[in-house]
Amino acid sequence: PASTPLPALQKPFLPCPSKTMSTTEVIIHLPFIPLLLTTAYVFLQWRKLDKALNVLRWFAVFEFLMQTTATVLAFYNILNTPLLYLYVPVDFLLKSFFYARLLSNSINTRIIYLFMVGFILYCLTDVLFISDLHVFNSVALSIQSILMVILTLSTFFIMVESEFMENNPKLANAVIWINSGFFLYHTGNILFFYFGDILMDTTFPDHEALITTVSHSFLYLVMYFCLLIGLWKSPKHTNFLST
Repeated sequence: PASTPLPALQKPFLPCPSKTMSTTEVIIHLPFIPLLLTTAYVFLQWRKLDKALNVLRWFAVFEFLMQTTATVLAFYNILNTPLLYLYVPVDFLLKSFFYARLLSNSINTRIIYLFMVGFILYCLTDVLFISDLHVFNSVALSIQSILMVILTLSTFFIMVESEFMENNPKLANAVIWINSGFFLYHTGNILFFYFGDILMDTTFPDHEALITTVSHSFLYLVMYFCLLIGLWKSPKHTNFLST
């Protein structure tokens, strides 16, 4: 069966959405609301956003395109699991570029670029020699989430210990929201990957697909809302025509 839309970039669980959607399908599609709003907002503020947040413009557009593609494939009952093998490395690259640019004046960002190179090499090796494109790629997603938790926690620590918050209060406020969204999403993924199967097998064995899909939708919803609020609160260039 084809995967469901937004969380479909996680696991191929439920059938494609019908013309009359159930309550569950409505919940599954809820993350499209903040994602659509975020994408529209970055287009409206394309040249006004702070330079440190520029990469997030492309991140929002990429997320929208991938999730829309996943939805269309699911609607036509086409398995969209192969999209994960593009989605995961590009998603990690865009987020990592954001942190590398954001923290360039606070730390030696070489370690971030090493994370990026190492992860991309792993993804290439995985897709060429190890994994089946039609099988859910939980290992790459787990590695990505672990690396992202390291980056987000490090960012919180650097912001507190350095003069970042004092020197850039408006930008710091925006980054706290964005960083929190990424942290909550990837932490939730790790907890679910490692403890979800145990919970499902012992507590909800008959509702694994439903609970897993709705849980991932909730994580997406939190991440996209935090991203939207962070971008909305970020400092803007007033004379954007000259940038």
